[in-house]
Amino acid sequence: METLKIRVQIIQESIYRDQRFILNDCARFYSTETIEWLDKSQVSAGRYFTDIVDMLISFGYRRRKTLFGAPYDWRKAPSYNMDHYRIILPPNRIRIMQRSFTSSSFLFPSYNLWNEDEVFATTPSKNYSIANVKEFFFDMKYTDGWSQYQNTAYLLGKLEAPNVEVHCIYGFEVPTPEKFEWPKGYFPDYQPTVIYGDGDGTVNYRSLDVCSRWIGRNGGKNVRFIMFQLEVDFTIKRVERRTIFRSFLCVTVHPLEKTNHLDVLKHVTSFDIIRKVVYGLPL
Repeated sequence: METLKIRVQIIQESIYRDQRFILNDCARFYSTETIEWLDKSQVSAGRYFTDIVDMLISFGYRRRKTLFGAPYDWRKAPSYNMDHYRIILPPNRIRIMQRSFTSSSFLFPSYNLWNEDEVFATTPSKNYSIANVKEFFFDMKYTDGWSQYQNTAYLLGKLEAPNVEVHCIYGFEVPTPEKFEWPKGYFPDYQPTVIYGDGDGTVNYRSLDVCSRWIGRNGGKNVRFIMFQLEVDFTIKRVERRTIFRSFLCVTVHPLEKTNHLDVLKHVTSFDIIRKVVYGLPL
């Protein structure tokens, strides 16, 4: 755990470094090897993009030729380039390490989707929402968390459409942490009672379904039609009348019922959607 922990250094903005004398490197960048399995032992718990890579190879794709991966340090939020990890040790044993991961603060409710008065954590003396996140970190005596949150909270801007073709595949109807309640004397050193909502077990449904907001709003470009007509002498005459409209890029949304965060990567429907996109088949 001491090896994986990230050192925080505040110089104008937060800088996150590995522990002294420890080097963590993303080997074989552009290769899919380091995203197929999360560890070298290749046991089932570390299975990640293996099934999708195997499927694409069966279509004729070749590693490092037509099939690439972009591994990154999963402890850090996207601004530093853990989206999902399992707690297999007592929480207090790994708390110092986990708190240092900026990806944890990246999983806080998005100001684009949650109202300022929506409570995500409670104690007998205070409610916490995105309006007082700073108090949440200071009350738990982890002030570095506030710096981490400031660096990650606005990374995605206004969650506007990305202006590229998008196919969203996500799970739902899996109990997903939505609110945390600490009884008297439990905050912040003991585990809270977790209130669950809809989602994929890691990400809440309203965040997963944000792609639906992009349908009909996904960039695109102006398309201009210039009309021509065939004259009696078989010459073609250009007609000055033109029709201009906005062509939006495709956005499709594919929710998978009762499918958790990682199982999406090995779901038969996910494979079918990817196959159709690769071959240009209708979805």
